[in-house]
Amino acid sequence: MELFIENINHTGEGVARHAGKVVFVAYAIPGETVRVELTEEKKHYCRGIVKDIITESPYRVEAKCPHYYHCGGCSFQHIEYKEQLLLKQKIMEDILKRMAGVDSLIKPVIGMKEPWYYRNKVVWHLTQEGNSKKIGFYRLRSRQVVEIDHCPLLLPGLNKVSLLIKEMLSEVKVRNNSYDSSVMIRQSNQQDGMMLVFTNCSVGEKLLRKLEGEFISKLSSILPEILGYVSCNPATLARDVKQFLANGYQLVEVQPIDMFPQTNNIKMWSYCIKNRTVRRNVRA
Repeated sequence: MELFIENINHTGEGVARHAGKVVFVAYAIPGETVRVELTEEKKHYCRGIVKDIITESPYRVEAKCPHYYHCGGCSFQHIEYKEQLLLKQKIMEDILKRMAGVDSLIKPVIGMKEPWYYRNKVVWHLTQEGNSKKIGFYRLRSRQVVEIDHCPLLLPGLNKVSLLIKEMLSEVKVRNNSYDSSVMIRQSNQQDGMMLVFTNCSVGEKLLRKLEGEFISKLSSILPEILGYVSCNPATLARDVKQFLANGYQLVEVQPIDMFPQTNNIKMWSYCIKNRTVRRNVRA
């Protein structure tokens, strides 16, 4: 199937249209024409992967990580970094306009000088099949663990400790058929300490959504004059901004910060003010 990529979504997939359906294409860039193999077909949309690039984007680059096209940890490594920032800004503008009715309040994304080897925390997933144990990240849209020897997003110290853990997996007890067994490693900013946490438990998403809704209602009832909001998901930001607007607030601006280059994660600082206190040149 030959498709023209019109846009990009918040997960980093290219967006195309075919036979009345939206097609989400992993590792495609807006402006490209690609040959696609479908991997999932639903009533209103399909998903696919690039099998061949017919017209290549000038912003396409070779991924730095050898695991990139198998691991689900990153989704932008195939795009030149400056273009990543522009695409992330467009993603946010599209979502805020569509979900919250907000136009053009998003400032240019603040990027990193060095978009590699910056993360001081990692959560590795652990799995065991028979006598074989694996440590790595989940494959894209899967619970299958892809073994990772080295991640170019992690600080060098984290990669070294991760390799030691991999070599000691025989001493780690992993629940059979458990997909929530993991090890979290955090390196201090001073780079003289490490924290490791092994776990096989998680918190349900329904409980988190319930807590979020109650928190926003209570926060709005307090009626602060200026309300600051930090989010890492454009869709949840748009959802909550819509609720703030309904409670008498006006969105002043959104400042995106690219704290996680090569991934679809976008950190956003925004602030709202009560409508009765609106005035020019308000600063938080």
